[in-house]
Amino acid sequence: MNYLSFVIYLVLTWVTIHLLLSTVKKLSKPRNFPPGPYPLPIFGNLFCLGNKPHISLTELAKRYGPLMMLQLGQVPTVVISSAAVAKEAHQKNDQSLANRYVVDAIRALNHHQYSIGWLPATSSEWRNLRKVCNSLVFSPSKLDETQSLRRDKINDLLTFVERSSSKGGKAVDIGQVAFTTSLNLLSSAFFSMDLGDPSSEYACQLRETIRSLLEEVGKPNFADHFPILQKIDPQGIRRRATVLSKKVMDLLKVIIDQRLQGKRP
Repeated sequence: MNYLSFVIYLVLTWVTIHLLLSTVKKLSKPRNFPPGPYPLPIFGNLFCLGNKPHISLTELAKRYGPLMMLQLGQVPTVVISSAAVAKEAHQKNDQSLANRYVVDAIRALNHHQYSIGWLPATSSEWRNLRKVCNSLVFSPSKLDETQSLRRDKINDLLTFVERSSSKGGKAVDIGQVAFTTSLNLLSSAFFSMDLGDPSSEYACQLRETIRSLLEEVGKPNFADHFPILQKIDPQGIRRRATVLSKKVMDLLKVIIDQRLQGKRP
């Protein structure tokens, strides 16, 4: 056994022992959780999800009810599969459910500490960002000013889908088209520019970088289910997300600098 193999063996042994002790500790404590399938050591209920989680969760809900508890790796997860139960949960526990679970990829460049989408809804930073958005971007007057623009973008979307589907029954990637339309709406509201313009090299570069970043963030990540692995980043998702985030920030800086100079990229 060479040195590298020995180090890997020690790391895996330490991680396994830590996870086993953590699981035993959790199972030994009295819990007042909703019903759910019994979790396996280390992996919990991850294998219950299968390759079609939405179908697996539907089948589990038939057995355990509209409110159930799953142990996804080392992360306890409450699953609500009923609109009535979800409404009641938000009415009674609105503050507790106001925040989002921060996945490891979002921690790239400490994005979760500055983004209105990930900051705790009770923090002063989130409230300040919300005030800025409400007064400068999403105020009634601003929305009225951009109403025709939003209508044009939606019409462009419908026209593109109609033309593409009429060409020999070619399949249309609705996800990609919807992404481009959403990005256009946001870029028009914030920067007054069209990121869907195929003739703009800058727009294409920014659009593709954002798409790649979202793909990394959306990938299943072991570090999200086993927080102990976050420092290791075994799949390299956070590292790639960091590189892409820096690239997005650099591209956005071009917009800001040129806007300050009265130009456009």
